[in-house]
Amino acid sequence: MKLHLIVKGLWATIEEATNVLVDDANKPTVMIFIWRNIHDALHTEYITKEDPRAFWLTLADHFDY
Repeated sequence: MKLHLIVKGLWATIEEATNVLVDDANKPTVMIFIWRNIHDALHTEYITKEDPRAFWLTLADHFDY
């Protein structure tokens, strides 16, 4: 996922605070991409997430060991 977001120029939406300005119009695109690429069983667990950075960090906390 990370590589795809970097190639598309969308990584800044979930990256730690940087000097790069994040276009709010890109956030839904990132959310949809992540949403489509997680297992269906996780959809109900993370349905309330609206911010791509918060969503990414929650997934990272869940799956990074």
